[in-house]
Amino acid sequence: MTNIFQLMACETKDNPGVSVTNAAALVATQAWRQLLPQAKEGIVFIEAYVDPRHVHIAPGERFAEVTFDLDGDALHSPRWRHRERAEVERLIGGPISLPVESSS
Repeated sequence: MTNIFQLMACETKDNPGVSVTNAAALVATQAWRQLLPQAKEGIVFIEAYVDPRHVHIAPGERFAEVTFDLDGDALHSPRWRHRERAEVERLIGGPISLPVESSS
């Protein structure tokens, strides 16, 4: 049996700090360390982008699977691969529930 944990991150509208995109490696590393040893097989990190104001130029929601390189006990060098909602739901094994409001 594998122990792949799933982590979905989404920017909040009132985030006063670093964006989820810019902190992806730090967030993933901290989550992975807290889940060890149960997450020794790794984690699946999905970044969700939600902005209902821009549906005329892009979908109101977008997703990216973020992969990292491992150096000792830290994840680094994030790479984003954009995914459709159905792909993410297959990857995580169930439906996605996103906040009503996110970044703006």
